[in-house]
Amino acid sequence: MEASRPSMPSRSRTTPVIPTVTSPDHPMAIRSEYMTSQDTMIKIRELDNNVHTRDFVITDDDSTLMQISGRTISRNLKREFTDATGLPLFELRRNPSQKQAGEWSVSLPGADDGNDVLWINFKMFFVHTRFDIKFRNLAPPSTDQTQSYQDAVALEVRGQDLSNLVAYVTYNNKRIMHVRREGDESGTRAAYKHAYGYRTQWEVMVAAGVDVSLAAIIVIILAEQRG
Repeated sequence: MEASRPSMPSRSRTTPVIPTVTSPDHPMAIRSEYMTSQDTMIKIRELDNNVHTRDFVITDDDSTLMQISGRTISRNLKREFTDATGLPLFELRRNPSQKQAGEWSVSLPGADDGNDVLWINFKMFFVHTRFDIKFRNLAPPSTDQTQSYQDAVALEVRGQDLSNLVAYVTYNNKRIMHVRREGDESGTRAAYKHAYGYRTQWEVMVAAGVDVSLAAIIVIILAEQRG
């Protein structure tokens, strides 16, 4: 008589947890054409080009939204953001001089020197990344407004773990973005390992009414902090 085989425990599939975000009280943007109409998950991937440049691509459902390029090492670490066709959107740069309003700042194409739309300043931190963002809100007015916003909006970016794999972006105590970096140091992303190090991918859940450009800027800052 054949012995009965022990029953194997069933394996339950783990359903990915979708981060929850909350829409702000009003729309916010520096490029209104990239403002989301609903909660949107975007992916930002660093491309494996060469040791001299750091290039990124931003996608939504595999459709390219933006491209980012810049030299790996330079005095101001200028990063140029373009649309899918290569047209310029804005420029992010580090400000070595203490005379500038922010440690990093963003300007639109054709803007005069000093006429920036966004500023980034770091808070003192030992483990978790912490920085604040202020920007001129260039979102179009709602139906009950006659003028655009233009007022300065303040966001807080806070790392949530020792490895800074997750960061929350809040506005008025509302989490409007959830940023997650894939843990490549553990070897889980061996496909992205190459001679110059790792090429990383981030996922960002962006709340409705928020400009994807803001998420892109935040991820690039996190990437530069990480090296």
